[in-house]
Parts: sequence; structure tokens; C-alpha cells
Amino acid sequence: MRMLSVRRGLEIPTVKMYLNRPLHPNRIEGGMIFHDSEGKCPEPHRPLVSIITVVRNEEKWLEQAILSVLNQSYDNIEYIIIDGVSTDGTLDIIRKYEDRITYWMSEPDSGIFDAMNKAIVLTKGKIVKLLNADDWLEPNSTKIAVKYFRDQEIVDNLRKNYKSQ
Repeated sequence: MRMLSVRRGLEIPTVKMYLNRPLHPNRIEGGMIFHDSEGKCPEPHRPLVSIITVVRNEEKWLEQAILSVLNQSYDNIEYIIIDGVSTDGTLDIIRKYEDRITYWMSEPDSGIFDAMNKAIVLTKGKIVKLLNADDWLEPNSTKIAVKYFRDQEIVDNLRKNYKSQ
């Protein structure tokens, strides 16, 4: 696999590497993506928000994290969960909500950042949020974030228009 650069002996993976990575033979996956061919589409006034949770053996906290995403007041969300081959009840919790999770997979990885990178390349959202398995979102937090980003876009566009005059 080709790496972007080498720094202090560490190879930094590229997006292309993640997209072209062969499937692990023990990968388990599921979610709405396998049952809902249309999926969610970005809308100009309602941008798609991608929320990612990476997890390994967090059955104690994961359900609270999942429910906090599923119960957001803003509903144009894709939710991706990457599991690092949990050996506790984590997969049972993921499967319990599979019909409301956009995509999930469970396979070995090289650590939390490898799992995050696997998920990031799958996202389609204009805004991406990483939510730890032992954290949660307040019910209006995504709506507030979208409003902030939209307001910031408006300000940026006004600045560009003003500078070009």
C-alpha cells in the first residue's frame, strides 16, 4: 500500500489506501445501507451530518451513545459505527439498533485512529462528528451545530462577496 509520507518512522495512510483496502475475512457488517437503497441525501438547507462512533468492548456505555444519536432533534444524519472485534455484548447492542444505524462493521484494526479513518472515508456528510462510545449528545446538539455551520457559511459568503466588489 502506498503511503502519503513517512514521518519519524510512521507511515501515514492516504484516503485512497483506506478505500482500496481489502476486506478483512472476518468482517461482520450491517445497517440500513443494506436494507434502504435510497439512503439520506444532502439538502442545501439541511446538510447531511455524519456521526461516527468507534468502539471496542464498551457495552456498559454504548447504548447511551447510540440512543443520543438516534434521538437527535435534527434528523438528516448518517450514523456509522466501527467496532474493533468486541468480545463483550457490544455487537448485541449494535444489532439491537441496526435498523436505525446507517452502517456498522466489526473487524480487527490497528487502534482507534485506524478505526476512525475507516469510518471517515465512508462518510457522505458535510459535517462529521466523532462521538466516543462512552459519550453522548444532548438532543439539540446536532441542530445547533448545523445552524452554526450554516451561519458561518453565510458570513463567509458575505465576506467573499464584499471583498470581490
